[in-house]
Amino acid sequence: MDVGGKVRTNITNMQQYNPGLFLGICFSPDRKKLAFVKHNSSDLSNHIWTMDISGANQIQITNGANDLDPDWSPNGNKIVYDSYYTDTKKTYICMMNSDGSGIQKLACNLAGYDNQHPKWSLDGTKIVFASSDGVGSNFYLCVADQNGNLLAQYKALTSYGTSIYAYQPIWSPDQKTIVFTDEGTSSLHATPYQLNLSTKEFTKYSPLPQQFTIGGFFDWK
Repeated sequence: MDVGGKVRTNITNMQQYNPGLFLGICFSPDRKKLAFVKHNSSDLSNHIWTMDISGANQIQITNGANDLDPDWSPNGNKIVYDSYYTDTKKTYICMMNSDGSGIQKLACNLAGYDNQHPKWSLDGTKIVFASSDGVGSNFYLCVADQNGNLLAQYKALTSYGTSIYAYQPIWSPDQKTIVFTDEGTSSLHATPYQLNLSTKEFTKYSPLPQQFTIGGFFDWK
């Protein structure tokens, strides 16, 4: 659609998939392609696909049990995403070439945690992602370099010492802060937070600042 939401064009037609379940759509840096997740209603798996912006050349590029949250690197060569591994029953941050080749599980994953929602920094030098222990007690925001090596991890806690259910982190344009959602016990009541990387302080946004938009997840205008 156009920026006003008035001109809308259907660019997908995959009859073997539930047409209502398209997830995690992102543009390639040159805005000529899309990477997105399709839910397979026959086996309940999720796979990452790419296609031209016109809807042509639809290609499935992953075949895991549950592959989600693709994000294209700023140079267009790589895609990071998270993938559920049935052998360990954990989710890991993975990276692949933009054509789906060279899939690798990154070294930055916190052992024993579910690692999800990776996002590249605008200069392509870092990746932020969220990690959780799976029982709702410990949540971290983690930063890795462009090769997937862990640089830092920040335990998500309020000033009162309670856990923040950290999901869907994104970089600020100046890369000095990370904004993310606190889903609490319900994703229907997500609250935006900010992590200042210099002070390591977490700040709750209420009400939502004007520089953000929300459509299920938060993003910068």
